[in-house]
Amino acid sequence: MMKKIIFIIFLVFISQISNSWSCASFLADSKNLRSGGSVKHFFSTRDEKRNLIIKNETNKRCKIKLEVLDMIQRIDGSYRYVNFVPNRNINTSLASYLSVVSEEGDDILWNEITLAPKAVLKTRIGIQSEGLKEGTYFSAIRAYFPEEPTHLLLTELYYSHGEYHAPELILKNLKYDSSKQTVNYTLKGIGSFYSFIYMDIVLVDPITGFEVDGFKNSQGEFIPFRSYIRNYWNTGARGQRMISSKFSIKDFNRYFKIEYTKKYPDTDWQTKSWVISIRLRYGIDVDGWQNHYYLALPTKLIEIKNN
Repeated sequence: MMKKIIFIIFLVFISQISNSWSCASFLADSKNLRSGGSVKHFFSTRDEKRNLIIKNETNKRCKIKLEVLDMIQRIDGSYRYVNFVPNRNINTSLASYLSVVSEEGDDILWNEITLAPKAVLKTRIGIQSEGLKEGTYFSAIRAYFPEEPTHLLLTELYYSHGEYHAPELILKNLKYDSSKQTVNYTLKGIGSFYSFIYMDIVLVDPITGFEVDGFKNSQGEFIPFRSYIRNYWNTGARGQRMISSKFSIKDFNRYFKIEYTKKYPDTDWQTKSWVISIRLRYGIDVDGWQNHYYLALPTKLIEIKNN
């Protein structure tokens, strides 16, 4: 079982800590220097080739099995990995269209291979996209080590299919419901290439400038206030797509009051008001993923009051 998962935007490395590390690693290829070896991006409008390079880091033989994972959204809009199941209906899945081919022309996906000590295996990732609709698809390739079952490596794959359209997103109709401590919103967009979307949340006292943008969990890790958007678009007018939803800030408010009271213990919360700052961020597959670190819409502010 994995003990620790580290997400760095779309650059993902997963391992389980024990007495030793896995016997092999993914390497970057010449066309993927910026992202390293663990994220690959493809566009249907370009003649692109991406290599998956695996190096045995040890002085002994290393057994490896490459498998495909699906990446699916949770209810809150974040995502998780699940084992690929043939014929399962996930409309963003790239898994059924993938191949990993060795220099000898053999497809090694799902097959166990053995690398000699310090050997490097160079493979080519293939995508057969016939029948895909316009939009962004994603999956992950997992390197599993049969003789070291606690050690895993992941490389994420993203594929934009169809002609690219300039990003256009509008966040509007923001309204705070004090009785439920939720923020309602409408997100409108044009285009099919948006990937994961979320909102950074900061609670601010406009009088003192005091602000809280996250908390530390029991392990001492800082967790930012963040709301993920379920990327399930509804059809809107004039070619637009739309998401109308809401998110809770009840826990954010509670933590803000705790921290604020530490500094201002005599605060009268019956009359106090503060502000929620919302900044929407989104990834979009364009320009060689120059926007890999997400674009952002202008910040929106909403006044918060108690009932």
